[in-house]
Amino acid sequence: MNTPLKPCPFCGSDQMQVESTGTANYWVECSLCTAQGAVVAAENEEDIIDDVTALKIHTAVFNEAVASWNPRFDKN
Repeated sequence: MNTPLKPCPFCGSDQMQVESTGTANYWVECSLCTAQGAVVAAENEEDIIDDVTALKIHTAVFNEAVASWNPRFDKN
């Protein structure tokens, strides 16, 4: 959960944050222009039976949302 977010490709802002619905759904959003990345949802949210499982699932989905935002800036 410590991967830095790349800046917004639309306005150039570095005021990026990961948002959530309170469930295991996460996306990256620009605080300046409100551009958003893809919403990433847990496929196995029904498997959350305790705090340890919840932390694992939420962490994985959070990291996937960050990973889906950042590669758009990689140059091949």
